[in-house]
Amino acid sequence: MREVRPDKSTAWEFRIAELPEEYRLAGTQSCVRLENGNTILCARGDNGRTPQLVEVTPDKQVVWVVKDWKNLGPASAVQILRDGGIPENPGECMR
Repeated sequence: MREVRPDKSTAWEFRIAELPEEYRLAGTQSCVRLENGNTILCARGDNGRTPQLVEVTPDKQVVWVVKDWKNLGPASAVQILRDGGIPENPGECMR
């Protein structure tokens, strides 16, 4: 995942290889930035072999992981309903 500024420089980047091996995602789909600055990474989960969701802090520490193939399917995207997210200001940052 890469957050890019309007001048095309990288504001933040996260590579799947930066996750601990047991949390590595497969078939990544999207990500969501939360109000607290953390990011939720969404994935299709490699047919149940890897997690569907992982939340990481800006300094790339894992907060929580969802790997529940009994009750949930792939996570192409997620919307956290009680989190306002970080609003995008035109020209400031593009996600």
